[in-house]
Amino acid sequence: MAELPTCGESSERRVVNVSGDIDRGTAPVLEQRLAAGLAGARPVVVDMAEVEFLGVAGLEVLADADSRARAQGTSLHVVRPPRDVGRALSAAGLHHLLRLSPLST
Repeated sequence: MAELPTCGESSERRVVNVSGDIDRGTAPVLEQRLAAGLAGARPVVVDMAEVEFLGVAGLEVLADADSRARAQGTSLHVVRPPRDVGRALSAAGLHHLLRLSPLST
């Protein structure tokens, strides 16, 4: 069973920790959390270390959030994606849109 994304924040950035599967059923929750994070006009870090599956719906949410962040003059960073998640991001062409960092936030 997928766990819902959780959020943490500091004055410098908002961190969204994601775990489980990000698919049609859970992508709307991720979208809400990312939108809330971007509302503060500060960088959003998406920690994907615990993601087991990233489907098309999740890829679309990340691409949309990245576009919103850029339009607001801030940024979205995906960090610690597992190998399969990194492959999905690369296959979708999102490795160029998102700043991927394998080890640190």
